[in-house]
Amino acid sequence: MAAAKQLNKLSADRPTHSISHKRSTNELAARHILHPYQQGDLDCQCGLYSIINAIRLMRQPISPISTRGSRSLFETGIDYLARKGALNAAILNGIGIRRWKKLAILLAADACTEMMTIIVERPPNHLKHSERAIVSWIDSGLSIGSPILLHLGRRRQHYTVITASDDQYFHLFDSSGSVRIKRIGCVTRFELTPSVLFRLKVQMPL
Repeated sequence: MAAAKQLNKLSADRPTHSISHKRSTNELAARHILHPYQQGDLDCQCGLYSIINAIRLMRQPISPISTRGSRSLFETGIDYLARKGALNAAILNGIGIRRWKKLAILLAADACTEMMTIIVERPPNHLKHSERAIVSWIDSGLSIGSPILLHLGRRRQHYTVITASDDQYFHLFDSSGSVRIKRIGCVTRFELTPSVLFRLKVQMPL
């Protein structure tokens, strides 16, 4: 029943704009065209929504994914959790980081087309020793059009997507309506390490 309610929350795309008046130095243009799908008020499916929202951003410039296609990805994710015996727990309490990454690999593969392959790219482990290196890895991904997926620490317990950055903020494409986070100190504040970050990347056929 809960899963059915979540499916009904998938809405049509509509334009959205960041509330920041600063010029973004790195951004995915698709964030101005699409609106992130929103999770329900009583479920904890931000992990699944973050992946679907990121895939939509990746597909938009080359092969936009329809609402039906997004719904299909959602159903694939729900089926995966059900097969693992984790659906009820996921709806009520969310999913762990390891399962979130496996789900991303599954859905990215499912969202590939003849024109593009979507892969999950993780940061190198040595970045964990440097806040500057982690922030640089995020910016470098945005500069090549890759959405950044991340977990916002133990206090927030939330998965989200970064789609743009400027000298003050990382701008979000978020299933709970959050718009941005301050970039200064974000690595410490949200416990960002290579283990809670990845980005989606497109590979074109030769």
